Amino acid sequence: MDEAPKKDVAKNLKEKAKLFLKDNYNLVFLGIILWAFAIRLYYFSLTKNQPLWWDEAEYMIAAKSFFFKIPTTGLSQIREMVVPLFWGILYLFSKNEYLIRFFQVVVSTLTVGFTFSIGKRLFDKKVGLIASFLMSVFCIQLFFTARILTYLWAPLIYFLAIFFFLKRDENKKYYYLSAGIIALGIVAYFSTSFLLITLLLFLLIDEKLSFFKKKSNYLALLSFLCILVPFVIYYMATKGAPLPRFFQIKDVLNTSSHATILPFYQWFGYFQMFPRLLLFPLLIVFIIGIFYLLELILGFDLILKNKSEDLKNKLLVILWILIPIILYQVIEIMQGVIVLYDAFILPVLPAVFIICALVLMMIYNQIKKYSKVVGLVVVIALLIWSAYAQVTYADAIIKGKISSYDSVKEAGVYLKTNSNPGDVIRSQAVPALTYYSERVVYGFDVNQSDFEKNISIEKPRFLVLTIYEPSPEWTYNWPANNTYRLKAEKVFTTMDNNPSTIIYKFTY
Repeated sequence: MDEAPKKDVAKNLKEKAKLFLKDNYNLVFLGIILWAFAIRLYYFSLTKNQPLWWDEAEYMIAAKSFFFKIPTTGLSQIREMVVPLFWGILYLFSKNEYLIRFFQVVVSTLTVGFTFSIGKRLFDKKVGLIASFLMSVFCIQLFFTARILTYLWAPLIYFLAIFFFLKRDENKKYYYLSAGIIALGIVAYFSTSFLLITLLLFLLIDEKLSFFKKKSNYLALLSFLCILVPFVIYYMATKGAPLPRFFQIKDVLNTSSHATILPFYQWFGYFQMFPRLLLFPLLIVFIIGIFYLLELILGFDLILKNKSEDLKNKLLVILWILIPIILYQVIEIMQGVIVLYDAFILPVLPAVFIICALVLMMIYNQIKKYSKVVGLVVVIALLIWSAYAQVTYADAIIKGKISSYDSVKEAGVYLKTNSNPGDVIRSQAVPALTYYSERVVYGFDVNQSDFEKNISIEKPRFLVLTIYEPSPEWTYNWPANNTYRLKAEKVFTTMDNNPSTIIYKFTY
């Protein structure tokens, strides 16, 4: 009785697959996905054993602590726990970082796939293919694919929310799902709130005053709150703040109240990062694409009158780029401190590549008036040139960082083997040593007198100095001046035989 329905399902899937593969654009898309997965898998093979950085170690402490009783020294209260919980589940199966690192490859490859889907829906398949190819070779995306950090998840969260947002006219359930994804995204990666602002601004421009009259908008808000509120209640009960990042927001506000606003010439730091992120010739392509801003300004009345779907879609892409960058820049201006970090704006790069794809298609359409073949050759040449520049840079920064923190990892493993669970360690590399040693690790006090007073009470067993986490100046001479208190037990060196990490053991 059950065989017939199963055969029908299998037949339908087979027919859909045949239909999908008949489209040459879909075949090219599959080629891009396979290429994206292959290059990410290559770097996974190189980096699967690389040591964790301090922020990676924080997330992995969180991941392990969900299912194992380990110290959590070094774990900042600002860290979101949704993604680390998932990593903790993966860790249960592998008891190491391999499965987590491999899933980072999957997340990164999915982002490439969604770049095609969003580009196709907003414009056409050609734009989607070009944008997804550029995303497949983007140097910063490749670099963070090899790191256990939540930055990589932000573009995927953006894509999922935007994908269903764009399908809202097909079925309102997609709209509510998009709102729910944004809420979950804020809990998983707080700057997803920038996407919320982006989509709200877009809707207000698109729907104007009717925005406040539509029942679907209120139901989307309800969907958003149903996901967000339980987390807010949990964090208020356990941490005393609505969300973990509110502690950081509080620090930013405190800092900004006493800080001097950055001078005007430093207000554009994130925009000034684009030459390094895009490289030549893609940078030139994107600069040409900036003129779409002028097109939007001149045709803004058409958007307000709902007479140009193309301009409306370009508006969404431009807002997708500008809103997060501007908000990050405003935070730095208020703090009076430059903390530019390329990973923060990782979610806007797919939109940047969509703009680049539009420009490349414009170039092709101009040249094809004279020769389609020449137009195609020019576009392909620009793509290959851009890909070579991106992959070359990615290769250098990925391989150049593989060995960083290596001696910290070795020191942590050594301490785990040669210490007892109750032992205390003093070091500036708090998260990394906590993760690898599974021992309580405290940082150094600012003043030597405070340090000496505290160690007389806590009786640490080890002290670790490392070049990877600079300590207060006094710490470097303290072991030599206190040989009666401690002695060097293990020295780890760099390739040129210089000490990189030293473990000292206290003698009581």
